Amino acid sequence: MGHTIFCQTFANEKELVPLLEFPYIRLIKPGIERFTGTKKYLATADVNGPYVNMNPSLIDYESRENRANMKPRYNSVWFAKMKNSIKHIFLPD
Repeated sequence: MGHTIFCQTFANEKELVPLLEFPYIRLIKPGIERFTGTKKYLATADVNGPYVNMNPSLIDYESRENRANMKPRYNSVWFAKMKNSIKHIFLPD
């Protein structure tokens, strides 16, 4: 979906720009706010093609794994590339 929006918005652009130098793209740094209780943790394994596990694992702040250190942002597109697996998640508002 992000690719489609990009192509529709910039179809007339002729100059090639490295992806990370494009003004509308930024990397989201790891880090989450401290929280109490539990939260749902959506792992890349919970995404299977167009399907998402809507009942993911619960984690708490103290015992969460290191990889559970990214917080979703509204209106963002997330990419995960692992061995033999590419995952894309679009988070609208």
